[in-house]
Amino acid sequence: MKRYEKAQALDSTAEEAQAEMQAKYDTRFLSWKDKYYKNKFEWGLENEEEMAKLAENYVQGLQWVLFYYYRGVAWRPWFYQYHYSPMISDVKRGHGADLNFQLGQPFRPYQQLKGVLP
Repeated sequence: MKRYEKAQALDSTAEEAQAEMQAKYDTRFLSWKDKYYKNKFEWGLENEEEMAKLAENYVQGLQWVLFYYYRGVAWRPWFYQYHYSPMISDVKRGHGADLNFQLGQPFRPYQQLKGVLP
């Protein structure tokens, strides 16, 4: 209780307090994202080229799965090249992904299952 009695009261508006909290949140969020990418992929947010490749490959994977379940096998030799996904806030970087899948040689049933199951 004594600690609160000696505390200084700051005179700030609600907007200033909100802006300060948003700035603190943004800083911590970017730090957390950078740690995630450095831990999982061994590169951080500064590597725009790798981030774009990751996001594009992820978007291709989403489209491939949709094609698989709604139209049949889309592009047989396609595979996701990473073990981890990008953050959902970074998926928008994959908007330029090539989604034109071509048919190739069919897989055997076991190989096909391995390509679809997580």
